[in-house]
Amino acid sequence: STRSRGDESTPDNRVSLLLPYLPVEIPDPWERVLEVHQRLRSLRDQHEPEAGVGMTSAAALSPFPLVSSMMRTGFRLPQHTISTVTTNVPGPPVPLYCLGRRMVSMVPYVPIADHVRIGIAMLSYEDTLTFGVTGDRETTPDLHVLVDGIVESWAEIAAR
Repeated sequence: STRSRGDESTPDNRVSLLLPYLPVEIPDPWERVLEVHQRLRSLRDQHEPEAGVGMTSAAALSPFPLVSSMMRTGFRLPQHTISTVTTNVPGPPVPLYCLGRRMVSMVPYVPIADHVRIGIAMLSYEDTLTFGVTGDRETTPDLHVLVDGIVESWAEIAAR
């Protein structure tokens, strides 16, 4: 989130991106989480989110054919990574209601497109953290291995 203090109630998305290398080489889940935090902190210190905002702003001001052409070129590049979409803005810590009915859960969803074949989203609601994993069966028929790994790693962290 690139929202400034005082803009919390503005009903729009103000997001950027961070492109960290995920520490998949670290076997201990707790140590992996700590390393993710360290790598994200380092990218923030280097102002990577602001660069993403600048790119998004420039794209919004550019003619659509130019932006479209750049996107198509970018998607032609080989991608051998998992696209992970997360948020540093927690979901609501209190129950929400719609038409007088209490919402019991929220499930995050990340659409997949072009060469991005896997999306992972995390969202908190009240005292629960939920993961949503979206994948393309043709290119990732063993997506369950990733999902099982997420479940096992967080269970190990929770058991500490």
